[in-house]
Amino acid sequence: MTVQSRSTGTRIVIGSFSLSLDGRVTGPGGEYDMGWIVPHAITNVARDHLIELMTPASTVLLGRKNYQGFGSYWPTVAEDQSADPRDRTFSQWLNAVEKIVFSSTLKEATWKNSRIVDLDPATIVRELQQQEGGDILVLASGSIIKRLLRTDSLDRLSITLCPEVAGGGARLFEDDMPSSSWSLRQSKVTESGALCLIYDRVRKAQ
Repeated sequence: MTVQSRSTGTRIVIGSFSLSLDGRVTGPGGEYDMGWIVPHAITNVARDHLIELMTPASTVLLGRKNYQGFGSYWPTVAEDQSADPRDRTFSQWLNAVEKIVFSSTLKEATWKNSRIVDLDPATIVRELQQQEGGDILVLASGSIIKRLLRTDSLDRLSITLCPEVAGGGARLFEDDMPSSSWSLRQSKVTESGALCLIYDRVRKAQ
């Protein structure tokens, strides 16, 4: 077995998300019940971890809900002098990067450098990997990450494991998820006690 990100020169596809100790990506209150994540996302280590992820990436994949949620907050942070400098850097990058939004209901992409597609994420990933560019980052969109896990289209997982028991809510790793093997690439402890973990997909050598 070898740890690899597909063939040399191919763009790495990364799924990035936060996870509770009981395996949830949302709380019992529904898809917007994510307040338990916030204290762990604003630590120095977590902010540095996000900058490390974004730097080599040139494309972001988002579901509709995250696109609308991020779009209502992040665009203006770039010019907010009271914001953490890393948040401003992330905002500037997010404004400039290519953003692909998976939706069957959105009709107009109002955030600059974004486009809407109503196609299977694995199909889009395959197309992107045939093009020049940096890493492809799926940013906190659980529905997209699930679909890419099912088609074995992710090369890397970035998990912020929060020391919280959500007590209910959506799971990312569902019972019928295909089996796969992963190798720990990096582990960092945040000031809040969360773990920033990076795993690489382990595939059989070709």
